Amino acid sequence: MVRTEWIIGEEQEVSPGNYAKLLAEHEGWRVWSFVTASGTYYAANKPAEGLAHAVPLGVEQAFFGPAPRASIILNGPRRYVVFHGRHLYASVKYREAGARFLTSVERGTIVEPHVVNGKRVEVVISSMPGERAFSKGVEDHGFIDMTGTVDVIGIVDALM
Repeated sequence: MVRTEWIIGEEQEVSPGNYAKLLAEHEGWRVWSFVTASGTYYAANKPAEGLAHAVPLGVEQAFFGPAPRASIILNGPRRYVVFHGRHLYASVKYREAGARFLTSVERGTIVEPHVVNGKRVEVVISSMPGERAFSKGVEDHGFIDMTGTVDVIGIVDALM
């Protein structure tokens, strides 16, 4: 069962051998740690305006919840932003609110946190539950206030 309510400082076993802990909230971001047999990982997530927060799903840094949403992935020296739709196989585009054109985020590329920090971005994510499940495709569209993106990285760095 996916747990939807969390208190800062609370740790739960979200699946056998996988533990999630809500570390902090800052500027609408929720900062999480994930402990598994292979180590500790960190991530933060923030929903699009008007949506509820996603919650840990139980597989390392995976979350379940409304889309679109943004995550900051923090593994060792790697720090990057990912925009999520409802499904794994996705086409992601974003732009700063008010800009005319969208920027495509190609599979395997990342969005640098400082590029979107403090900006309100519009995201359009077309996704489907499987690589060839075209008939089940959906489009998620929304605005995400990316204020605090760089601050969240500093919060995690202070905890490490």
